[in-house]
This record gives sequence, C-alpha cells and structure tokens, in this order.
Amino acid sequence: MVGAALVAATTEILAIGNLVSHDDGAFASKVVVFVAATIPAALVVGGLALRRRRPVIASAAVAAGCLPGCAALVFWWFPPAAIAGLVSIAIVGSAAADAARSHKLA
Repeated sequence: MVGAALVAATTEILAIGNLVSHDDGAFASKVVVFVAATIPAALVVGGLALRRRRPVIASAAVAAGCLPGCAALVFWWFPPAAIAGLVSIAIVGSAAADAARSHKLA
C-alpha cells in the first residue's frame, strides 16, 4: 500500500501548490480544493493505520481515499497529476479486490 500513501501525498502536495500559487483564481476556491484533497488523504492514512485490526474497513477506506485521485488523469499535460491518476486507478481496483477477498465476497 505504498502506492496509496504516495498518491495521497502527491494529491496533497498538488493541492498545497495550488493553494500557494499566484494565479488569478479566487482564494476561496483554492481553499475548497485543498480541503477536498485533504479528506481523501486522511481516508488513506486512516485505512493504512487500520490495516492489521480491520482489513476490510482498511481496504475500503484506501479505495475510497484513492478514488478521487483517478480524476487527476484529466490533467494529462501535467505528468505528476497524470501518473497519480493512473496509479490511483490501479490502487482502487486492488484495494476493492482485497476488501472483497477479506470479506469472502470473491
């Protein structure tokens, strides 16, 4: 689950970069994007912390936390965001499969 931590960190770094950038966007929208990026990162960190005790909930939290990262793929012209989007897709699939296996659904 190192990939999930990297996706959460990359998403958070991109959100911080957007927050402190000097472009023409409204500051309120930058704060909203920062908060919207922090919530999935917290889900990933919480899921990684629960890995030993509650594996099904942990895998579901990691999948839910990485799911918004899949939308980063639309920024194909910015390689860090596009790579984070591709890795997010793989992580969501593997975490969902892990949750299903742990819960004996598959």
